[in-house]
Amino acid sequence: MNEQQLQILREAKKFVKGIFQTKVNPLFTFHTLEHTIQVVAAAEEIEGYYQLNEEARFALFISAWFHDTGFSTGVAEWHERESIKLASDFLYQHHVPPDTILQVSTCILATHIPQTPLTFAEKILCDADLFHLGENIFHRRSSYLKQELQAYFEKNIPEDEWRQLNIKFLQSHKYFTGYCQQKLEPVKQIWIKQLQNKQGSIA
Repeated sequence: MNEQQLQILREAKKFVKGIFQTKVNPLFTFHTLEHTIQVVAAAEEIEGYYQLNEEARFALFISAWFHDTGFSTGVAEWHERESIKLASDFLYQHHVPPDTILQVSTCILATHIPQTPLTFAEKILCDADLFHLGENIFHRRSSYLKQELQAYFEKNIPEDEWRQLNIKFLQSHKYFTGYCQQKLEPVKQIWIKQLQNKQGSIA
């Protein structure tokens, strides 16, 4: 990336940190600054393997920083739309070309579940967003998500119901990049088997 893009990326990082620290409700225990930083790191790792061109790399990293900023509205549903608005406004103020802003918008939109990536940058961001499904932090992240959903919907989720939801989600999920298919998919399959065994033992 050129120096101007690197400077914008540094300012984006600072801007997004400010949003999470001052505007995102603490009840969102999964969609946090920590998660965003993990997604950025995962995007950097995957992109480092593939080496995108300068524009695509810039759009990817900006998207990774902004993808969950829409939680600042307090509404989880279709938070991606607000994330796109925040990212677009920020980039417009920094005189970023419209085609790059469009790339960022489509990257963020692709992360909406079920994920629908088309470009390679979109595929990388989608895999980065759910990178934890194939990592040792999966169970910890899952507990944060359960805590968040219980607080958001103001209802308790029984443990067996939560396990079943996790099994269904993990089975329906797929990684889009060969890098993540090789590195993360085998670990994800271990979590599925573990959850199925635990669910079966109490059935």
